[in-house]
Amino acid sequence: MQESLNKLREAAKEEDKKMGLLYFDESGMSNVPNVQRRWSPLAKPHSADASIGRKRVNVLGALNYAARTLSFEVHERSVCRQDVVNFLDRQARRSARDKLTVVVIDNASIHHHIDPKVLEEWMVRDRFI
Repeated sequence: MQESLNKLREAAKEEDKKMGLLYFDESGMSNVPNVQRRWSPLAKPHSADASIGRKRVNVLGALNYAARTLSFEVHERSVCRQDVVNFLDRQARRSARDKLTVVVIDNASIHHHIDPKVLEEWMVRDRFI
């Protein structure tokens, strides 16, 4: 697997750039940590400012390896598989059609079971896999 990824990286960096390489993932962030423990001064109780309120966002992002650019979207709600498909569809439509673009994703369950017709459309229309 690592050898294949190294070959993809080299192909994406070549002068003629016949291939593109994107790394895709999503992440969530919150202003209040999930673990409600932290360091506190000796003999002083732990305290947290509850007046701020909990704020959580989720980010979908794609890093273009060769161009060193990042495309992202912020969602103030939970993301679902359709959000992933919509984001990747926008990336596919923006990709250069004169070269193959390979997307590297992890094995998260939200990345599974994308409609085969959608995958085929990306491959045929956009050369995006």
